[in-house]
Amino acid sequence: MKVLITGSEGFVGSHLIRDLREHGHTPVACPLARCDIRNAVAWEGVLTGDRPEAVIHLAALSSIELCARDPHTT
Repeated sequence: MKVLITGSEGFVGSHLIRDLREHGHTPVACPLARCDIRNAVAWEGVLTGDRPEAVIHLAALSSIELCARDPHTT
């Protein structure tokens, strides 16, 4: 199965990519610069270009202070 992973550059994403490969899947790493879900046009391009069968969304901001300062971006 072709699986698109947002947040692929993080700790969990890197382990998930390895585990998916070990189980015969095709992970597609999608770094934030390419997979910003706030940008509908870019996101549509990613989905139609990569054509994943599944998406695992791991991208997030983990700093509570940053989230409090900029809730719109969060």
